[in-house]
Amino acid sequence: MITCNAWAIIPGADHEVEDASVRRDEGQMSLFGYRDLLKQNRDFRFLLIGQIVSELGDWFNNIAVLALAMHLTGSGLVVTAILLSRTVPIVIFGPLAGVIADRFSRRTVLLGADYSRAILALGFLLVNSRERMWMAYLFSCLLTAISIFFTTAKASAIPEISSSSQLMPANALTGSTTAIMQTLGGALGGVATQVLGYQTAFVINALSFVASAFLIYQIQFRNQVFASQAGMGASGLLFIRDFQEGMTFVRRHPIVLGLLLIGVGWATGGGAAQILFSIFAIDVYHAGDQGIGILYSAAGLGIVIGATLANWYFRNKSFAVTKWVIGISMVLTGVFYSVFSFAQMIWTGFLWIALSRVVMGINHIIGTTLLMNVVPSQFRGRTFSAKETVVIFTMVVSMLLAGVGQHYMGPRSIALIAGLLTLLTGVIWLIANLAGAYKEIKDESLEEALVSETSVSQ
Repeated sequence: MITCNAWAIIPGADHEVEDASVRRDEGQMSLFGYRDLLKQNRDFRFLLIGQIVSELGDWFNNIAVLALAMHLTGSGLVVTAILLSRTVPIVIFGPLAGVIADRFSRRTVLLGADYSRAILALGFLLVNSRERMWMAYLFSCLLTAISIFFTTAKASAIPEISSSSQLMPANALTGSTTAIMQTLGGALGGVATQVLGYQTAFVINALSFVASAFLIYQIQFRNQVFASQAGMGASGLLFIRDFQEGMTFVRRHPIVLGLLLIGVGWATGGGAAQILFSIFAIDVYHAGDQGIGILYSAAGLGIVIGATLANWYFRNKSFAVTKWVIGISMVLTGVFYSVFSFAQMIWTGFLWIALSRVVMGINHIIGTTLLMNVVPSQFRGRTFSAKETVVIFTMVVSMLLAGVGQHYMGPRSIALIAGLLTLLTGVIWLIANLAGAYKEIKDESLEEALVSETSVSQ
């Protein structure tokens, strides 16, 4: 029989947990569990520190490349092209990243990605003239393509280095860290670029990947279960087969498919926000560049608060309660974002954006934790890469439509539409849950998935 780890927010958590050691772990966790997690889990501590270092380095690179592009070309179109070159590869390489993360050691994938990114980050040193801007596109594409292998392997590995009771605080910490780095990293990257110069920022970024690799090298990945090895070797269709097996698993389990679609629902508003925050700050609130920072700060603050609330209040809730929270929080995200579209002053806009991100933070953390627990190790890479791929694709489409649509409908109308689409996603989830669509993944259904995987590979 194939069994899932016992945890707090899992299928069957309304029943008594049979694993006594897990009960003891949960009883020893503090209010938020952060201190206990970092003190007791050496492997996760190294992973988190590596994330902080590499994400900080990423922002040094982001700011330096964008500033260099404006300095060399003075073209906003070039900046847009660089941003697209750092997004599109995720959609292209995401499926392959999932297959690789399930087929090979996640430790090897993480280390290989960091070593590769360290070399690629130094490639930006060659971009020193307008004629060499094509190199900025090239290295941005390659850096992003490699990064999706890292993020997929990292998300898949967290359940393998954390106990069941540690998953919620682990996800809350990683999510909060990303939100904080978006604020602090951007500011520090700007200062570093201005004071130290573009080339120093690129070197710092490369060194951050080396430091991340050093930390990951110390981690022991004990519990990975590899995808079926049947058919390994000669077949050129191996990747397609592996990918199909992963998508079959997702399709056969409505709870997994639903969690992926929740991410798509958020991305409809999240992508538009990348355009609308700047437009609202400058054209609607007339707050200039400072206004852009205010609205992005609201989003980052909301995510951190939401992640903390999820870990504090929802860590020990049952599977049944969790399903309702996911739908309700999605509805509230849409409601708050829709209200933001009518806000007349920037500080009321700040409030509604922050509230929308608080409930979205709750949704993201408990949804990610649920996904980590219901998906077995050998399908986890493909599941998380599929989620990342469809979310990023939706964000790009949303961003492009918002950019074009605001010229015809105005930014307030676009923001309202984005909010209503997010709300609709939550409503659909709640209706499906009320109809009993999101059931527990039984051991037998996991065995059927594995039998299907083996038979397809042969």
